[in-house]
Amino acid sequence: MLNSSIFVFAFLTRCILIYLGAYASDPPAVSMTDIDYLVIWDGVCSASAPSKRPTYRYSPIFKLVLWPICRWPAYGKVLYSLSDLAFALLAYRITGRSRAVYHLWLMNPFVIALSVRGSFDSMIQLLLAWMLLAIKQHRYLISGALLGLCIHLRIYPIIFAPFIILYALVDRGLLQKELLARIVQTGLFIFAVTISFSTATLISMLMDNDYLSTGLLYHVSGRIDHRHNLSVLWAVQLACSKGKEVFCWPFAKIFQAGILAILIIRRTMVLTAPTVSKNEQDQSVDKPKYPYCHLLNDLDQACRVFVAFNSVVTAQYFSWTFALLTLSPNVVLNRTTYSKLAVFIISLGLSLGVSGALEFFGNAKHLSVVTLANAVAMGSLLFL
Repeated sequence: MLNSSIFVFAFLTRCILIYLGAYASDPPAVSMTDIDYLVIWDGVCSASAPSKRPTYRYSPIFKLVLWPICRWPAYGKVLYSLSDLAFALLAYRITGRSRAVYHLWLMNPFVIALSVRGSFDSMIQLLLAWMLLAIKQHRYLISGALLGLCIHLRIYPIIFAPFIILYALVDRGLLQKELLARIVQTGLFIFAVTISFSTATLISMLMDNDYLSTGLLYHVSGRIDHRHNLSVLWAVQLACSKGKEVFCWPFAKIFQAGILAILIIRRTMVLTAPTVSKNEQDQSVDKPKYPYCHLLNDLDQACRVFVAFNSVVTAQYFSWTFALLTLSPNVVLNRTTYSKLAVFIISLGLSLGVSGALEFFGNAKHLSVVTLANAVAMGSLLFL
């Protein structure tokens, strides 16, 4: 069992920070509130349709979930903070890992800061944890519906689908069934993902006629953002924004697709490679095995690759990797892990510090330093 006192302390910490944010300014101030929270707040409460608010790039379904925010501005922050706590509970049920790992999640300053400032990614992480728990229980219809909803709200969970499909095909809990039965089970998962995503998208289009162009297609088609971010390809984006078309090729998507394809092919080759039983009296070929812990590890690796080679990387993107890292069976809290985290944090600080001289004072000689710091940060993220 997890220590309830840690949960109470984590809950009170979030409540105090949310209260301080509301006390500092009402309506919420940018200094205590994520800019995305303000955008969603305006889209939900002020605009006739969410997309009428400039830079609103999210699902109109948030208008159904966050409507109390119009009267209680801190509602979303409370909801996101509760999602953080619920994620820790589900994570413990999924893996049964050491309590220290989940205490680190509950009291992680980075995770706390994101939720109390109004980043809705904690809700996505909760849905993903629920999905993974359903997979562990072999409930593929529910897991498919949850994954489809996650993909609608945030595009990136689509990278998990190939691994889950492979897992469903060789699910150890279903291996006693015929191959046809497991194929049907996998088909039901794909069907649930498709129906869930399509239904959520259709509802969003009915709620907001411009959602398809301002929301979904905006994220799918990619974007050029010259503002400083932590991507290793930020310098390329900066050059592209200045009209240098040779730098406008989708380098990030090529890197992402290539490395993710390698991960998927590697797992497929492991599953399809014939393995002979170790029993000397029985030389039959073993059935392919894809342990649940290996699935969690693959999802963790895929998420880190996606973030590390994304064309735009902001702080909230790291919460995606931290959530999957918490679920990964490979994470061990030792000196090596702490050293890697220290390198990651220092390189981020260097990038953010030097970028000030670049953006505010126009000192272009620091561009190479920022690029190097971003590369070190993303490299350390890959090898956490």
